[in-house]
This record gives sequence, C-alpha cells and structure tokens, in this order.
Amino acid sequence: MLRYVNERIMVVAPFFRSFRILLDYAFWGVPLLFMRRWSTRSLLVAALVSMSALSLVETAKGAHEWFTLGRQGADAVAEARRASPNPTWTALKTAQAQPGYPALVRARLRAMRADYLRWAFLIPGANLALFILGFLALRRAVFDSPKKHTRIILVFMAVGIFSWAVWWLFLRNLNTNFVPQRITAQFRNGFGILSEQWLAFAYIGGIVLLLAYRPAWERRLAAFGMAGRMALTNYLIQIAVLDVLSWCRSPGPACRGAPVSSADLRCRGRGHAALARSPSPGPSGVALALVYLWKAAADAEVGLGGTWLEFFGGGGVYCWIQSAVD
Repeated sequence: MLRYVNERIMVVAPFFRSFRILLDYAFWGVPLLFMRRWSTRSLLVAALVSMSALSLVETAKGAHEWFTLGRQGADAVAEARRASPNPTWTALKTAQAQPGYPALVRARLRAMRADYLRWAFLIPGANLALFILGFLALRRAVFDSPKKHTRIILVFMAVGIFSWAVWWLFLRNLNTNFVPQRITAQFRNGFGILSEQWLAFAYIGGIVLLLAYRPAWERRLAAFGMAGRMALTNYLIQIAVLDVLSWCRSPGPACRGAPVSSADLRCRGRGHAALARSPSPGPSGVALALVYLWKAAADAEVGLGGTWLEFFGGGGVYCWIQSAVD
C-alpha cells in the first residue's frame, strides 16, 4: 500500500508545488512498518528523539563553529550562509516567472532532487513524531473508546497548550546574545520539543471529548466528517487549483506571456481608472466577502463530496490508490 502511495505521489509531485508535504508524509510513513511492534515506551522515546533530532544536530554544528571560530566568527559564518543564494531555488523562482509550464516542471524536478538528497531530509522530525503518536493512539483505542482514555487525552491537551504558551510567550522572542545565532535559533524553536504546532493536541482532544460526552454534536458536525473522508482528495484539488492560479495570474490572453493587443491594453487602462475612482469596499467589506466566499466553497465541497461518497464510498484519491492495490 505504501509503495503505491509513494509511486503516485512521486508521479504528480513535480506538477504542483504544495505536494512537498505529501512526499514527506509518504516517506516518513515507511519507518512505521519497522516500528509497529515496538513497545509503547520505545515508541514514545522515538517520538521524542524525532521531535528534537534536527535541532540537536544544528546545535552540535553551531557548537563546533563556536569552539573553532569564536562567537563572532560563528555569527559571521551564519550571516554569510543566509546571504548566499541557493542556485537551485533561484532557478526555480526564475522558472515560476516564465510562461512555459514544462520548464517549470523541470525546475521543480531539479529542486526535488536537490531537496531530497540532502542529509537533513533523512533526519526524522515532527512528521514521524506525529505518526508515532497517532499510531499509539490507534493501538490504545483512544479514538474508539475516548471515555476510557479521558485522562490520557487531557494530558496531551495540557501538554499541547503548555508547549504553545511557552513558545508564544517566551521562546519566539528569546534573546541569547551569549551563544551564536545558529544555537539561538534552536532555543527559539524549543529544540523541537516546545513548539506551537503541538497546540493541535488541544484541538484534537477537545473534539474527541466533545463527541464522546455530547453525542448530539456528531450530527451537527456531520458535514466536517464528510469533508474529512474526502480530505486528501480535497487537498489535492485545492493545491492544484491554487498552483494553476498562481502560475497563471492574469486571465485571458495575458496569461503567462501570451501577446496582449493594444486594444486590450487600452481597455485594461480604462478599467483600472474606473476602479481607482470607485469607492473602496473597506476592510469590513472585504472580510465579509471572504466569509461568503468561504461559505460557498465549503458548501460546494460538502455537497460534491457527499454525492461522491454515496456512489463510491471513499475519496477519489483513496479509490485511485485502492484500485491499484486490488
């Protein structure tokens, strides 16, 4: 199953820039096959190591620069490193600004090769840690019997809120002038352990307990469950649409370098002048328009998703992968 998932994600990844996160998920899901028989304690230790691994490596490298070059020398190296342009990503930005989509795909392939052949990619991180914690939750039937595991859920919720609060109130603006910048960055990141992203535990635990102790909310939130069953398909469609829209910013013949006639330019100039004379909707008007737009998109997503699930029983991408496995 994982092999088919990886193959299909690798096929479509170069065409859409937001597939990077899916490639990370596909890659770091593989170690779970070899860890699934580990004890709970071993898996918790592995999750903790995964959270902090990259920060510890960066701290060790920063300490080496500190001891060999001194603090000022280490900071100078860090500044030079940030100032040096990455040729691969520079070429990718250049490709994003030109009119040819094949050239953009080739640039993304080169960027993928440079990105995934780095040693840093092979160091576990938050993705593997979250996979391990999710696997433990399934093993302990936390989601199947949340009332029996209320204490565990509350502990993780408290840990998530505490981690987010410490990062938000202290770590993100921490000043440590006595250590090099490379080490300071890891202090501000909480060494991967105290991070704002663990606030997700509070959201997840809150929803699980709400549905367990207030079953009436399951009917009220049924639309979100339907969207959740189509989550991967919805995500892929959304990033594909956003990618095309960001690549093709202008409608009509002006899209991505297509020639524009002088009449088009004159018409566009008159339109811009009219827009300049028209009153601005203001922040409240824009916010209200965005709310209506979000509501319309959400209704369409739920409606189309519900129709699809009635006929096929699973999300489009899920059916695509399942057909290959079967």
